Formats: sequence, C-alpha cells, structure tokens
Amino acid sequence: MSGAGNPLGYDYRDPRHVERYGKLVVRNPDGSTEGKHPRDADVDVMREIHEPAPLLRVIRAKRIDCSGGSESEVRKCTAIGCALWPYRMASNPFRVSRELTPEQREAGAARLAAARARGRQPSGARAGAQPIDGSAGTVRATNFSCTRSPHLRYLLTR
Repeated sequence: MSGAGNPLGYDYRDPRHVERYGKLVVRNPDGSTEGKHPRDADVDVMREIHEPAPLLRVIRAKRIDCSGGSESEVRKCTAIGCALWPYRMASNPFRVSRELTPEQREAGAARLAAARARGRQPSGARAGAQPIDGSAGTVRATNFSCTRSPHLRYLLTR
C-alpha cells in the first residue's frame, strides 16, 4: 500500500505492524490512543518504519504527501497558513545568507594563509585538535564540519 497517503510506502498489512503499533502507540484507560513521544519510543522500531533524514527533506516529503503525491502541486500550494508552507521546497527561506565585509574577507584570507603555512587544513583536519594555551589538558576542536550553527561554533572556540 503506497501512494499519496503513504509516502514511505509503509505496508499496514504487514503482520509486524501490530507489534510496531503496540511499541509506538499508547492506549489510555479511556480507550483513546496517542503516539509515544519520540524520545520515549523504541528507536529500533522507528528505524524499521522511518529512515533518519534531514528535517527539510522530511518536511518536503510531508508536503508531497499533503499534495496527493504531486511535486508540481507542492510548488503551486496556496495554503499559506500552513506551518510548513514556507519550507515546502526543501529550503529555509528565513535563513539569511551571510554577507562578509571586505575587512572580514581579508581577515579570513589571512587566517587561511596562516593555517596553510602551519601545514594543516583550514577547516582543521579531524586529526588536529590543538591546545588552546599550549597546555596538554585543554583542547580546542578545529573541525566544525559537525555543526553548521554559528552560535555553537562560537561556543566551541571560547
């Protein structure tokens, strides 16, 4: 069973569905049901159904599901009151591209040249964690590829 209402192609007729349902859904004493909070749910069971994916890709998949499986309908969507509407094209329109001043560009170029002169990669190769003050105990991570958050990068370099 796949199609517009089932973008993941999940087979609800699969005998394992009842078992998975029991692990991911709670039945209340009054007979109502509710999904477990994802942090409390069994991760292995969730992985049997859902592939981990970047959030914008998940939003895009939901928008395609909402639009009857048609990507062109996602583009044409006029439901501007929907919380996912701005993200329907798998991009964040609120993300402001960073504009560097000439001084910032020059400073960045100088840091890059100095890093290359020291013989290490400018983004800091995984092998390189450098002491902050020359002591053996305090180490600063030099590879920020694990995060794109400028705030987190700032905190890591403090």
